[in-house]
Amino acid sequence: INEQIDKAIALKPDLVTISVGVNDMNNKILPKTFSRNLTFIIEQLQKETNAKIVINNLPDFTSSSALSRTHRSLGKLIISRYNKAIEKVASDTDVFFIDLYSQSKVYAKHYPELIAEDKFHPSDFGHALWANTIMTSIEQHIFPKSR
Repeated sequence: INEQIDKAIALKPDLVTISVGVNDMNNKILPKTFSRNLTFIIEQLQKETNAKIVINNLPDFTSSSALSRTHRSLGKLIISRYNKAIEKVASDTDVFFIDLYSQSKVYAKHYPELIAEDKFHPSDFGHALWANTIMTSIEQHIFPKSR
């Protein structure tokens, strides 16, 4: 809000993608506060731009072997709360929602190389798969090719 929204509006974008939540989780921002902030961001973008707005939920990063079973369970719970907030804000503000969480669970079963060497962050390949999921959804639903 403090560093990026004015810059984004000044660019007069046609498309805005919003992928947020992990830093809020790490900073222990309550989902209610996160939801309020996200709503503010989207409403400002809708008011000040003509951009199509796309938001994705958080991917599932709890399959990492760096996490204990307890941390995996806790992580799933926290991600679930944030993802519910993201999906509700997307619905309430009428922006296009991409379910990256479900897709990331599919990817994790087939591509163990999704996780970087630190066993927590996504690898370059993991980022590429997530970006492809987002771009494919945008292409299919926001800017479909004329047939």
